[in-house]
Amino acid sequence: MSEMPACRNGIEEIWEQNHNRLDCAAHAGLVLSVCLRRQDSPDHTRELFSQACNAVESAKSVYGKAFRRWKASLRAAGYVSKAKDLYIQGRLLIGAGSDSVLETGLTLHHTYGTPVIPGSALKGVASHYCDQVWGIAAENEGFMEPSRQMEGDGRESEVKGEFYRVIFGAPDYAGHFIFHDAWITPETVSNSLHRDIMTPHHPDYYTHSDKTNLSAPSDFDDPRPLSFLSLGSGGVFHVAVTCDIPGEEGSKWMDLVFELLEQALEHWGVGAKTNAGYGRLQKGPVSTSALPSGRRPVESRKAYKRGDRIKVKRLETPPGKKYLLFEASDGTQCQVLQMDDPCANVQTGHEIELWVMNVSPRMYTLSSKQPKKKAPAKVKKGRPK
Repeated sequence: MSEMPACRNGIEEIWEQNHNRLDCAAHAGLVLSVCLRRQDSPDHTRELFSQACNAVESAKSVYGKAFRRWKASLRAAGYVSKAKDLYIQGRLLIGAGSDSVLETGLTLHHTYGTPVIPGSALKGVASHYCDQVWGIAAENEGFMEPSRQMEGDGRESEVKGEFYRVIFGAPDYAGHFIFHDAWITPETVSNSLHRDIMTPHHPDYYTHSDKTNLSAPSDFDDPRPLSFLSLGSGGVFHVAVTCDIPGEEGSKWMDLVFELLEQALEHWGVGAKTNAGYGRLQKGPVSTSALPSGRRPVESRKAYKRGDRIKVKRLETPPGKKYLLFEASDGTQCQVLQMDDPCANVQTGHEIELWVMNVSPRMYTLSSKQPKKKAPAKVKKGRPK
């Protein structure tokens, strides 16, 4: 009787034979599910993350069409709808506890493999925020989660929470609002996945179910860094809610519910590691000037500097934007501000060499002309004060 080869051996063989094809994979979820060669190899984990990021970029074209079709479907007849683009403030991690070949999972769109926030997660955080924040005042008991109490004749009666029931429903009552899945915008889907890391300092204590004979956590334990993928601060999600209450009354309810959802996402966040600042979504991008001293975001190191001549790939310019969009080999997006620049004739997907004019935390500014060297600053004579 012949032995059946282990699944990991088959994956290793497929990887060796189809490595170039995996570089062009277009579904990050599929890559993360089946393409890990060895679980105990940091190099293979980094390789898997790189393939997943490339897959998200490969799906961008078809995803853009699906995104526009999905937005159009939100304006269904007979429903009041409201939607906004909300920006990630820091990092965001959805589905960390889902099944995964790695220690930490990640929720991606089932069809396109792009980042998505499930509507159930949005409804859950809004529901809890409504009960714990809006409902704590005596005059706001209508926003508390309904509770049941036993009457003298043995019957149960529901008290409080009439507004909560309208918004979120109850076991015997359907709510009037639908919290849709939030899709990431096509303009920000590129480079939306980022490598992240967390370091449990007491892994043995956390992983053993029987702790009777296990020593308590101490400073002598060995920390174990865990790599995972999360979403970065450049991501923007289109958040949408619909309501079946018609007319002006439905519009007023919609404004109230969306205000509730925005407050919950801004102050509490959604997903995992919210106590560490993950999951916050706001109306606009984060302003570093508004942060207290010492709490400014850490700027990522760029591979190139002003005056470097680099090879970049032409990307499709977002509608309504007055600049040319490219991508450098280190994954950073680049822009050319002059629409009449000679590189405007480069077709999407083709490569060209351009000069780096400026380096910002998010992107490079490029030009087909070599930048002039900056004059050195004059040195003042005398001893420094």
